[in-house]
Amino acid sequence: MRDLKTKDKRKTGISRSGLSGLLTAAAGLVVMILLGFLCVTDNVEVSRSRKDAGYFQVEDVSCIEQKDDEAPIGIRKDYTFGLGESFGSDTCLAFYTVHQYVDVYLDGEKIYSLKPSGQNRISKTVGSNWVMIPLYREDAGKEIRVEITPVYESFRDREVVFLIGSQLAIYTDRLYRDLPQLVLGIMAVFAGVVFVCVAGHNLIRKHRGKSLAALGMFSVMLGFWRLTDTRFTPFIFPYRPVLLFYVSVTMLMLGMVPLIKWMEERFNKVSRRIYYG
Repeated sequence: MRDLKTKDKRKTGISRSGLSGLLTAAAGLVVMILLGFLCVTDNVEVSRSRKDAGYFQVEDVSCIEQKDDEAPIGIRKDYTFGLGESFGSDTCLAFYTVHQYVDVYLDGEKIYSLKPSGQNRISKTVGSNWVMIPLYREDAGKEIRVEITPVYESFRDREVVFLIGSQLAIYTDRLYRDLPQLVLGIMAVFAGVVFVCVAGHNLIRKHRGKSLAALGMFSVMLGFWRLTDTRFTPFIFPYRPVLLFYVSVTMLMLGMVPLIKWMEERFNKVSRRIYYG
């Protein structure tokens, strides 16, 4: 009789948990439908006569490759173009470089330089950088010359795109482009931390969970690699581009170790099942 009562209680408990799950799912579905309906129907109307400050890509750019004995690979590239006749209050010259030194001249006067510091260095790279140079109204009509010096031969023919416009517009556009990767990277790091914490608890209490810990470490490393390998990340850490580069490379290389460990345990279990029938 006690066993029957216990079974009845278990059945009742299962049915109640199932019912609560269905109710939760139904409530979530209703909320999603309501939010979708509000997104379609309830909006605002904005009317304005002034447009937001944007940016544009410089099209008329001349590029000449020059020999430079002091350069890492013996050459540099000189880009030359003219500025427009008028600028707004929030205007800048912006371009993205990868493993390239930079010198910028305005009518022959050097106004920007990006090179290794030369103190306690273990590499010659400067990582990935966004060069952002403010432009003033008095700069209208002047000539810009940008000297790009690639650090490695593989980056000799890397294209450099020059943008002129609002800094905020450039930041926003880059964030919009990289947002999916940033979100996925954050989710991977968060999931990996949860896996590692659960695995640590199981290792302490139940002496098992190495496979989950390996999977968690791989997820964390994958997330950090993705976060440090976007073009928006240098905006957040403008003075640590070399560190970001090495973190990205290290996470990509070492991330294979926990992945192989996790796959090894999975395949071992499958092979044991096949062997023993």
